[in-house]
Amino acid sequence: MSFNKTAYEKAERELLRRKEAAETAQLTRFDEVAARSGELVQIDKIMKSHILNLTKMLLQKGDDLTKKLEKIKAEYEHGSEIKRKILIEHGYPDDYLNIKYSCEHCSDSGFVDGLRCDCFLKLINKYAAEELNRSANLPDCDFGHFSTSFYSGKTETGHDIKMVMENNYKAALKYANEFSENSDSLLIYGKTGLGKTHISLSIAKRVIEKGYSVAYNSIINLLGEINKEKFQRADDPTADTERDAVNVDLLVIDDLGSEHNTPYAESILYNIINSRMNLKKPTIINCNLDDFEDLRDRYNDRIVSRIAAFYKRMRFVGSDIRQIKRKL
Repeated sequence: MSFNKTAYEKAERELLRRKEAAETAQLTRFDEVAARSGELVQIDKIMKSHILNLTKMLLQKGDDLTKKLEKIKAEYEHGSEIKRKILIEHGYPDDYLNIKYSCEHCSDSGFVDGLRCDCFLKLINKYAAEELNRSANLPDCDFGHFSTSFYSGKTETGHDIKMVMENNYKAALKYANEFSENSDSLLIYGKTGLGKTHISLSIAKRVIEKGYSVAYNSIINLLGEINKEKFQRADDPTADTERDAVNVDLLVIDDLGSEHNTPYAESILYNIINSRMNLKKPTIINCNLDDFEDLRDRYNDRIVSRIAAFYKRMRFVGSDIRQIKRKL
């Protein structure tokens, strides 16, 4: 899995901060006890010398190496027992001088046996969700804030609009809860202001919580970032938005159809859609066109045929929710 680079770096910095804070706190506690017991300082120096000797011996060879190691180990354990007694005599818990890391499994390193620790993954997901909120500028976009009470009336074919949207909500929630790298791609389409972005971001947040990487962007911003990286001086010379869009676990492209349609834009869009399809990676596309057939009038057959064949469609219906909320 690839993760949002910013989220990954933030998680690394936070783990380093935690590790340094834990070690600094331990040194403070040691100084506190040492001020009351000179014997503790002497024992600590001896134990550190044992560790140094142990390190040197591990690089040596000889038949008596095992005996020497056992002797140093015994002396170290004896020193640890003396320190424990000193702590108890002065009213401290026997583990008072242990380093209290936030995560006992990885000691705030972020890795256990070469694999990412759960604490590291949780931090990455937390910061990835924050980045998602920042880029979307919609912090309340989750399933709990989506209400079908604003939908009413009938569709042009006589279907109850509220029921259609309730079914869309249930399908989106099921998709998010059961998401995997083999999930279907979705085309969420309909007129503006019907909650397409809200639902797609709700899915994205739930998918992040499950430990997957998610990238969200409007089609205009996505094409703009790719264009800047290819033809202008990018802010980050290592950035490759098109590569990340292809490789992320779930890609959400918002406002398809709002971009200036050019052969170059179509080639980028086709490459992303086709590459993710070949990699069997799910994509969610939000489109403000009210009829799927309108896609054929705007995009070339290569793009439309792939969306038609490999994307499940979810049509949003009703009146502009934002206008209804403003009136209320």
